[in-house]
Amino acid sequence: MKRFNLLFVLFFAVQHIFAQDYVDVAKISYSSTQINYQGQDASSRMNAFDAMFLSPLQIAPATHVLVGGDFNLRSLELNNNATDNTFYNAMLRLGISKVFNQEWNGYIAALPKFASDYDSNFGSSFMIGGLAMLKRVRSENLTWKVGLYGSQEAYGFFGTPILGIFYRTPDDKLTIDASLPLWADANYALNNKKTTSVGLDFVAIRRSFFMGRDNVDQRYVENNEISFTPYFQYAALDSKLLLRLKAGYSATDFGLYAVNDNKMTAISAININDDRTRLNQDIRGGLQIKIEATIRLGSKR
Repeated sequence: MKRFNLLFVLFFAVQHIFAQDYVDVAKISYSSTQINYQGQDASSRMNAFDAMFLSPLQIAPATHVLVGGDFNLRSLELNNNATDNTFYNAMLRLGISKVFNQEWNGYIAALPKFASDYDSNFGSSFMIGGLAMLKRVRSENLTWKVGLYGSQEAYGFFGTPILGIFYRTPDDKLTIDASLPLWADANYALNNKKTTSVGLDFVAIRRSFFMGRDNVDQRYVENNEISFTPYFQYAALDSKLLLRLKAGYSATDFGLYAVNDNKMTAISAININDDRTRLNQDIRGGLQIKIEATIRLGSKR
């Protein structure tokens, strides 16, 4: 009974927070991506683990506190035939959401994080970012989104405007949820019960990890990933548990730089005043295989 009450509270909360009538309260995934080293006939693999959770807590009829977190791991060879390096990103999500009226709602969140190889460098690896999103509900099936994301990074600053849409067809089979240029998802149900579906994911990541101890020789890695992954989805437990098998292409790069090198600003995919010296080979992506499990509340999808 306590378990049912908790799910009911979360369901009631997300119905008021998110115009798309669902929220992913937990997600876990593992992927393996082929990477290639420019100028050499050699390849390797990048292994990745990602997990997130989000819990909306109602503090007023139209206001919720958002508490959550992310954990990301990336393991790969920065140079061909080099020792594997493992990088970690642990981020806290602290925000507040507000429903202004039937048409407008939004949220703002602080995103502090520690991102490094966790080699006695917690001091330098702390960075903070933020996200703000405003949504306009046009109909039961259509919502427009606009927002801003920004974060401190080892190379300086990264920021991007966000334009998005949530759309579901009247027959409830096709769902499109996008917040570009960061991510997008299109899902099409294969049967009326919506237990099986196919879809396409797009994910773009720009972040950095400090590497080595806090001293003059410290370095950092700039991590850029752009993934296009078709997938097959099976929905269990009345569509609250989504299991996805994905296979597609990921353009993955991990550039190595000295911490005392020049800083730069990145706006979406554009680098401004980038006069840095790269210390490793260019890395190119390849085939990505990924398995993913999501707990989703508030939707029959």
